[in-house]
Amino acid sequence: RGGAQGRLVASCRAPHGVAAVAAHKASVPTTVNFEVRVEGLTFGQFVCVVGSGETLGDWQPHKGVPLDYVEGEGNLWKGSAVFPSYELAEYKYVIRSGWAPSAECWWQDGPNNVLATNASQEIAVVDHWERHQWGRSHEENMVKDVYVEASGAAVEAFVTWEPPPPPPPPPEPVSESESESEEELSGSDADAALATAEGDAADEPAKKKKKKPAKKKPAVAVVEEPKVPPPPPLTKRESAEVPEWALEGTIYQIYPLGFFDAEPTNDHTGPVQPRLAKIREYYDYFEALGVTILQFSPLFESDTHGYDTADYFQIDRRLGDVALMKEIVAELKERGIRVVLDGVFNHTGPSHKAFLGLQRNGVHSEYAGWYRLAARRNELPGWCESAEGCFAYDCWEGHAMLPELDVTNHDVKQHIFDVARFWLCEVGVAGWRLDVAYEVSAEFWSEFRNVCKEAKHDCWLVGEIIHENYNTIVGDGMLGSATNYQLSKAMWSSLNDLNYGELTWSMQREQALYSHLPLLNFVGNHDVARIASQLHQPQHYLHATAFLLLARGVPSIYYGDELGMEGRPGEGSCEFCGGDDAMRRPMPDVSHLVPPLQALSRTDGAASAGLLARQLPWSVRVTKELIKLRETYPELFVHGELDSNVIDHTGTRMALVRSNGNARVVIAFNSGHEAEHEWRLEGVKELLRPDTTFVECLTVPAYYSGSAEPTTPGGGAAGVSAAERMGA
Repeated sequence: RGGAQGRLVASCRAPHGVAAVAAHKASVPTTVNFEVRVEGLTFGQFVCVVGSGETLGDWQPHKGVPLDYVEGEGNLWKGSAVFPSYELAEYKYVIRSGWAPSAECWWQDGPNNVLATNASQEIAVVDHWERHQWGRSHEENMVKDVYVEASGAAVEAFVTWEPPPPPPPPPEPVSESESESEEELSGSDADAALATAEGDAADEPAKKKKKKPAKKKPAVAVVEEPKVPPPPPLTKRESAEVPEWALEGTIYQIYPLGFFDAEPTNDHTGPVQPRLAKIREYYDYFEALGVTILQFSPLFESDTHGYDTADYFQIDRRLGDVALMKEIVAELKERGIRVVLDGVFNHTGPSHKAFLGLQRNGVHSEYAGWYRLAARRNELPGWCESAEGCFAYDCWEGHAMLPELDVTNHDVKQHIFDVARFWLCEVGVAGWRLDVAYEVSAEFWSEFRNVCKEAKHDCWLVGEIIHENYNTIVGDGMLGSATNYQLSKAMWSSLNDLNYGELTWSMQREQALYSHLPLLNFVGNHDVARIASQLHQPQHYLHATAFLLLARGVPSIYYGDELGMEGRPGEGSCEFCGGDDAMRRPMPDVSHLVPPLQALSRTDGAASAGLLARQLPWSVRVTKELIKLRETYPELFVHGELDSNVIDHTGTRMALVRSNGNARVVIAFNSGHEAEHEWRLEGVKELLRPDTTFVECLTVPAYYSGSAEPTTPGGGAAGVSAAERMGA
C-alpha cells in the first residue's frame, strides 16, 4: 500500500533461483487491481494510474491506466492492469481533466509508490489520498528525500538482478570481395556451393576451398534516381470476436411487437397471429436502403413487452411461430441480410416454467436454485406467496415482474446454452444482442461465448452496457461488442448545444479506453428518445447520422428514425411498458419509397434517377447516401484509422480525418446557420500531405420538409471529401 506517510526501506540481495524466476516471469502474467479513494474531484475529472514501464504509460498520463468511478461507493475509483510476473514498478495516481494528451493533470505528491508482482495471478492495491496532496506536474513532486531515494534504489537493484534481455546483435558487415564472390554464384553453381559447404561442415578436419581472385571492374559513374517508396498498403481491421460481416455491416433495429402493432398483453392461450409475415413487405425497402443486418428486439413468447420471457424456444404467439421465423431468416439471407436476436438471459417473466414451479411448490420446487431466494420480505425486492410458503426473490432493478436468474446455477446455464444453440443452429440466426449484459458476470459471458462460437464460428455477440467499463465483458474470449451508450448522447447534445467540444471529448475518451473494441453506435433505440424528438433543429439529422455512419464503430439505425418518427420515454399510453410505447409505434408503409431508393443505388447516371430521388423525404435520402458512401469506401469508413486527438473543432464545426495507407478522407461538419466559405483545417493538417488532391464524394441536398426539394437552402451542412483510394 503506497502512501506519502509510509516509510519505505530498500533491502536488496540476490534472489534465490534467478533462472527459475526468469522462466516463470515469461509465462504467467499478474492482474493488479487498483482501488483508491480520492476526495474533492469536480465534474469531468477522473483518476488514472501512471508509472514506469509500458503498462503504466512510462510516466505519460494519457497512456496510463484510467480507473472507473464506482457508483454508490463515495469517492471510490477502481481499475486493473496486467503486468508480467516478478516485475517491480513505480507509480502514482494522477487526476486528469480531459482525454487529450495535453489535458490538464494533477499529480499525487510525495515519493513514488512501488509495486512488486510475484507468482500470484491477482494482486489488490488499496490506497486513500486527500485532494490537497496533488501538484501540477510529476517533477515538482519529486522531492529528493529519503523515501524517494529508497524507492529508486529498490527498482535499480531489481533491474540489476533481473535485467531486460539484450537486443539482438547487428549483422556482420560483408566485405567487397566476398560480396562479388557471392554474386558470381548463381543457379546450379549456388546449389553446388551450398552442397559443398554442407559437406565440408561434416568433414573433420574441414577442407578450405581456394577462392578465385576478385576481378577488377572498370569504374563507372552511376547517377541513381531517388527511390520513391511504395505507398503503404491498405489494411483491414480484424477482430477475433467480430466477423467481417458485422464490422462492415449496417444494422436496422426493429421492435417487433411495436413494428407490427401487436396487442400489449399475452395470456398464452390465444391463437398464433403470424404478424411477422408482414415483414416480407419491407424486404425491398431494407435492401434498397442498404441494410445488411436486421436486429430483432425480443420476439420470444412473453407476457407483455417482450422482456418478460415465458418460453425461450417459442416465438411470441402475437407475432408468429418458429417455422415462420425460419423462413424469414432464410429469405433475408438470400438477400444478403443477416438476423441478430435479442437474448434476455438475465431475467425471465413470472410465466416462465421455472418461476411457475416456484409459485406452485415454493422453495421445495426443482427450480428453487434457478433464482436467488430469501426467507424474509425485506431481504430481496420481490415477494411471492405460494401454497407451500412465502419467499423473497431478486428481480431486475426492483421490478417484481422480472425475476432475476442465478446464472451460476448449472441447470440455468445449460438452459441458456441450449437456447443459444437452438436459434443459431436450428433457425439460422447470425448472432445475439444480449440484454442488460452489465448485470451478468464476465465468467458467464466467456462460457456463453464459447458455446456460441462452437455452434457457429462466425456469430456476433453484442452486450448491452450503459455506464460500466466495456472492457470488463468485451474483448478476446468474451463478447465481441457493446452498445456504445457512452458516446451516443454526445452525438445529439453537441448539436443542440452547438458544442462540438463535447463530442470531441467523448471521442478522445473512447479512443483512450476502447479503441481496440468494435462498438455498436446508435442515435436511437427502443429505450431512448427518437432522434427526431431529441434534436432542436431537424437539419441536424444529417450531422448526427453522418457521424453515426462515417466514424469508428458499427452503425445501428432504429426503425423509422430515417422517416422522422418521434417519441420519448413515458409519452406513450401503455401501462405495461411505462409509456415507452411512444418509441415503439407501428412502422408505416414505405413501398412507395423503394423505386426512388433503388434509383439512388444506380451507377449508370440515368437522368431518371435524379428525378425519382426528389420523391424521397430528405432524411431518407440523407440516410441512403451515407450508407452508400460507407459501403463504397469500406477501407476508410470501416477499416480506416481515426485519431481523436487530431481534430479541428469549434463550437459549431468539426473536421476529422480517417486514413488507411495513403488514402485519406476528411469529414467536415458545420452545424451553424451560416456557410463556411474558407476553412483551413489547421487542426488536422499534420495528417494530410501538401500535394493531396481531394474530391467531393458526398452530395446531399439542403434540408427540405416533405418529399420535394426546396427552392431556398436550409441552414447547416456536412461535407465529406476523399482522396483517391490508392492515391496520395
